[in-house]
Amino acid sequence: MSMMSNELLLCADACPEVMPVAARDPAIMTDRRVLQQLLGLEMFSVPSSDYFAPSSTSELQPYMRRVVTTWMLEVTEEQNCEEQVFPLAVNLLDRFLALEAAVLQRCQLQLLGCVCLLTASKLRQCRPIGVDLLVYYTDYSVTPAEIRVWEMLLLGKLGWDVSGVTAFDFVDHLMERIDLSSSSASQVSNGHNVLLTTGSVRDSAAVLRGHALTYVSLCCTETDYMRVRPSLIAAASISAAINRLGLSSSSRNEPSCEERLLADLVGTDVHQLASLVRSVESLMASQLASVQQQQQQQDHHVQQQQQQQQQQLPHVKNNKMQTTTSSWELDVQPETPTDIQDIHF
Repeated sequence: MSMMSNELLLCADACPEVMPVAARDPAIMTDRRVLQQLLGLEMFSVPSSDYFAPSSTSELQPYMRRVVTTWMLEVTEEQNCEEQVFPLAVNLLDRFLALEAAVLQRCQLQLLGCVCLLTASKLRQCRPIGVDLLVYYTDYSVTPAEIRVWEMLLLGKLGWDVSGVTAFDFVDHLMERIDLSSSSASQVSNGHNVLLTTGSVRDSAAVLRGHALTYVSLCCTETDYMRVRPSLIAAASISAAINRLGLSSSSRNEPSCEERLLADLVGTDVHQLASLVRSVESLMASQLASVQQQQQQQDHHVQQQQQQQQQQLPHVKNNKMQTTTSSWELDVQPETPTDIQDIHF
């Protein structure tokens, strides 16, 4: 008992809130059969139809999907979810809407997003997102009972085939086959790029992976990439991240060695991949411009509020002085009676 009393008892409060992640397995990452198996399974994860087509009878619009997927991304980022949760949740959303978009009401779209986040978090991380937490993020527009009912509806419509292949699943396998030893030593001259001259190849790969996953998440929010193969999205995201960081081995006018290698790995034409890379880069540029514009508008609004407050300060001071003066005048008014009846001899 004395030995046990001296030992530190581990409890939930003492444990850090860190998701346990398995170490890299070279037997899986370097085996070409794993990549070939993913390429063979990815077509089963692509939505069966375009529910935004003109022939569709759905009342949903592309901007509605963009709003919901952006909200889903914000929830996963705020909850520090695994990077693979959001792409799988969007994949479940698209596959369900490809089957049931005609009967789905627009007011039920956020409820479906909650169910997809719940299901994806159960599959791709150790601690799923709580139902009550999802209700809170919807501003209590849905109930826990609705989420549980729709969870069974989602599983039934998809035939319990919810562990789909996403672009996230290809990123690590494709990056494993890219040689960054020569490109990471090149000097970056662009001002907006990240300088990797002094970093190691491992650090360069970590930064490149983070940028590639950012491109993948951005593509998930756009309807244009809804039916694009996940392997193509992953390859285009990696290539766009390489160009963004200045790690490309050739000029922008011709396909680089990395693009040729990625196109060969995913089984596509290099020019088709280059076109997709330019599309992804244009999407990122427009997104950054939109964010900067919103930031400028917020800054301008804050400046206007500060100017209005400064303009109101002298007026408030004058009012205070007038109030003080009037109160002083009341205090010094003569107390001599003015009515003849008030005079006592």
